[in-house]
Amino acid sequence: MPYVDIAVANEEHMRELFGIEPVPEHMGEDGELTDEGYVSLAERFSAKFGVPTVAMTLRRTLSADDNRIRGMVWMSGQSAFSRWYDLHMVDRFGGGDAFTAGLLYALSHGMTLEESVELATASSALKHSVESDYNDVTLNEVMSLMRSTRGAGRMKR
Repeated sequence: MPYVDIAVANEEHMRELFGIEPVPEHMGEDGELTDEGYVSLAERFSAKFGVPTVAMTLRRTLSADDNRIRGMVWMSGQSAFSRWYDLHMVDRFGGGDAFTAGLLYALSHGMTLEESVELATASSALKHSVESDYNDVTLNEVMSLMRSTRGAGRMKR
């Protein structure tokens, strides 16, 4: 862990792999973790392992084929969340890899934290519309979804 600059996980990973439990007061009335809860997980992960940047994917399962996803990034005390994306999934496999690839691309190209988490989450959302683990969407498609204001995260492919 001393060599890790960016860790990407989800709340399940935090609990099961790293022993970092959500704080009960950060649970919403719906039983889901609040934004403050995700920030708290990232802060505690960073403090425990010395990782300066922590990113997480958030998923709400509506049905076997329909999900909502959102991303968050915490970096040196600052956090940013993407908007929610409503998905009808073709294939879930590779969505986390697409998120990570989008995040690495955005951060290495000087995007802000907010832009970075939006690009990462848009990349993951589009990957869910592609069969197999290979994400054959283009950067232009990802940027178009990321920048769209109509449909608030609804994909057209």
